[in-house]
Amino acid sequence: MGYEVRWVDAAEVGDDLLAVGQRNLALSIGARPWFDWLYVDNPAGHGGLVVLESTLPGEPRRIVGVAGCAARAFAWRGRVLRGATLGAPVIDREHRTPATVDMLSRALHDESLARFELIHAVADEPAAVSLIDHGHRKLGDTRRFLLTLRHASMLKTRLGEHAGAAAGAGLDLARGILLVSGATRAAFEYHLQWSDEVDQRFDDLWREASGDHSLIGVRDAAFLRWRFARRPEGRVEFAMLVNRRTEAMAGYVAVSRVETAVQVRDIFAHRAAFEPLLSLVTVSLARQEMESLSLQLYGAPPLVTALHAQGFRERREHRLVVGQAAGALLTATPEIVDVDRWYLTDADDGS
Repeated sequence: MGYEVRWVDAAEVGDDLLAVGQRNLALSIGARPWFDWLYVDNPAGHGGLVVLESTLPGEPRRIVGVAGCAARAFAWRGRVLRGATLGAPVIDREHRTPATVDMLSRALHDESLARFELIHAVADEPAAVSLIDHGHRKLGDTRRFLLTLRHASMLKTRLGEHAGAAAGAGLDLARGILLVSGATRAAFEYHLQWSDEVDQRFDDLWREASGDHSLIGVRDAAFLRWRFARRPEGRVEFAMLVNRRTEAMAGYVAVSRVETAVQVRDIFAHRAAFEPLLSLVTVSLARQEMESLSLQLYGAPPLVTALHAQGFRERREHRLVVGQAAGALLTATPEIVDVDRWYLTDADDGS
């Protein structure tokens, strides 16, 4: 066929392999710092690349495609699973054909399951369908939720400057009353702290609350420090729900901001703490004149219940979650692919 595939451990990946991504992807930073962060410095362990090498007659052997597999530890029934998040195949345009995509995708599936117990990917529909065609199973759809904190900007576009401002003021007043009411109740027991640092309390929270969720990516201090404090694109902020009496952390939200829009990158808490956490965060952001708060998730039924209680609306946008468990694990626990068992946020998607 003129092509070969092979696995390369992350520690052995040279710049010749990374050059494929540099040529084909619009990276906000260089390929090397991004790769080392995701695949080498990852606290869950090393990932790797499946490499597509051209062996066409009359041409020098060279790397023309790669597909990545980044380690992601999951907690499941009291044990830690060696899991992984899969990336999309990247192939040079002149070598990208249905046959080479198929070859690289199947190798990624097989090589990943040979090394990890549980693999998953979050992808737009075309890429997800391709993954399903190559041995993965569809687990379900992500869900996106949005809470509008200030309506004036949106309504000015629809109704005009004066009418939009008047209507927005009325809606903001009504929304504010509801938000403050929930935050007042939460404030009797908790207060909110903002920080971009990760400390021992995150380990304590993980140890105490991880059992509230059936299948969840490990969210200890080492993971959060790596995922959010050391990420190449810059740090994110944590809003921490702290018990007034004990000063223990009951939950957190990690957020990034683009102007007045706030995106939840991760959220984790005791089941009973989701509602007070969201109540205090939404009021805090509204007082900072943020206009919207949104998040994407998969599974996490207790969190979905809390979002609805806080007035979040579900958007039609969604992505597909696909995955597969290693044979022995899937045979022993077939429910591991049940959506209600999973808990995924943006923190788990490997980007």
